[in-house]
Amino acid sequence: MLSVIHITNRGLYPLVGDSLRHVSQYELLSECLREQTFDDYELICVDQYNPLPRRELAWLGDRVRLMRPKPSPWHDLGAFAPSIARNTGLLSARGDIVFSIDDCTSFGPTLLEQIAHSAMAGEYVVPVYIKATGERWGWKDRTHCGGIISYPRAEALAAGGWEERFAGCYALEDWEFSGRLARRGVKFVQSDEAKATLEKHTPRKADYLRCPWAVSALLDGQEVANGKWTTAQLSVFTAAECTFKQGDYCLAREKAGCPCPERPSHRAVSAMLECES
Repeated sequence: MLSVIHITNRGLYPLVGDSLRHVSQYELLSECLREQTFDDYELICVDQYNPLPRRELAWLGDRVRLMRPKPSPWHDLGAFAPSIARNTGLLSARGDIVFSIDDCTSFGPTLLEQIAHSAMAGEYVVPVYIKATGERWGWKDRTHCGGIISYPRAEALAAGGWEERFAGCYALEDWEFSGRLARRGVKFVQSDEAKATLEKHTPRKADYLRCPWAVSALLDGQEVANGKWTTAQLSVFTAAECTFKQGDYCLAREKAGCPCPERPSHRAVSAMLECES
């Protein structure tokens, strides 16, 4: 069985454009699933804000489960925390294969069938992302694949799931996850036949509270996610100035310019101390 995990921290009507602005994100998801040529799947929706359950998905019966992300001090800060939502779904999944999908994403009728077929051969499909403009947005490489991705559930659990120490960051939790699974032998593949369209939508309701490049540099090469910060690692965020900064050069990104010049707030540091140390 395939477990489709859909996460959202947006309202019901985030889609933009004359043809979609009156379509709820769950109507979009429902339409894509109704058209699938493969039906051996369950759907897990992790929704931070909207009323549950969803009438749009009632036709799935007991194949759909809707839930809130597990509690975290980061939610109290209004932080962007996709890893927490993805792990909530992952820990509830029953399928051998997981397909993680973001809100405001549409996909063709054979995508789930392609994912299941490839997994039988030991390969895990990462759809080619198509922007709302029609522009193709491919992966950086086979170890930097993005958040819309299929993968083996058992291997993801053994690797600690998605890294929650990216909560409060604006990016890179997806690259870290796919890179970690790739180092453990998971083979990701892409083809022009497997696509997902990133529909135009309003910005997410969340704040960014710490630098993803600093988090990524500190976690580089880890085999299992969601360990605890050491005192030395915490000092990167608690010091008056980031220890990866040398003048105008960022050691974490290996280029000039600081991507997050504002230091983490006292409340953000408290969240790190409460659940990550």
